[in-house]
Amino acid sequence: MGTGPREATGPGVGAVRTGRGHVPGDPAGGFRGPPCVGLRRVAPRESGARPRGAGPGRRAPLPRRRASDRRPLPRRGGPRVNLPDRTVLGNGAVLVSSALRSNPFVAFRGSVPAGVAAEGDAHGVAEFTSRLLLSGTRRMSAAKLADRLEGIGATLEFRNGEELLSFQGRCTRDTAAETIRILVECLARPAFPAREIDRVRKELENDVRIEADDTRSRAMRELARSVFPKDHPYGRDPKGDADRIRRIRRADIVAFHA
Repeated sequence: MGTGPREATGPGVGAVRTGRGHVPGDPAGGFRGPPCVGLRRVAPRESGARPRGAGPGRRAPLPRRRASDRRPLPRRGGPRVNLPDRTVLGNGAVLVSSALRSNPFVAFRGSVPAGVAAEGDAHGVAEFTSRLLLSGTRRMSAAKLADRLEGIGATLEFRNGEELLSFQGRCTRDTAAETIRILVECLARPAFPAREIDRVRKELENDVRIEADDTRSRAMRELARSVFPKDHPYGRDPKGDADRIRRIRRADIVAFHA
């Protein structure tokens, strides 16, 4: 009746006991395949079922192997480095330059010994002088100088420091020679016109009033006074106080520049 043992019909297969005589899903006429008695046929996979290897806990597929890098190895000695050139000019000035052929612009900066350390008892005159260097020369007025720099697409500025008077600018390779000529003229032959001196005096007085209301500027200035000795260039305001700014005259500026 289906509860007893069945004899296998193929060689090497023993009797298999089954607990039932008919398995649901099998054809009525019995299993018409190889003589594997007692095995159940698996139902076909439904559409949209999860593919093999994509279930939870399954191992992710291995990535494909990348193609080998066939670029040649770099030469010995490492990449080329564009080191700057150092040139000592006839007047003793040292010029350090680095060329980048693909860049059509020229950027430069430099300094000369001056600043607060060179003014002595004439406190504030170095800052006064640095702000007047673009206020006209013996050959060009302030307006003409500004128009000329704008016409050649160049910039130029000066800044006073504790030990140095620094300058910097930017131009193109085609206008570099003229920009340097203007720089030299501003440094060597400034005119110091009276109208520009009055303008800079008002500018400095306004800066001093603004800094007096700025607690951070006042704190930094008091810290410098407490750290450095009296009359040390790092311990005093390069602009001077309001009284000193009012007392500076053109003769003081010319004497400091000389």
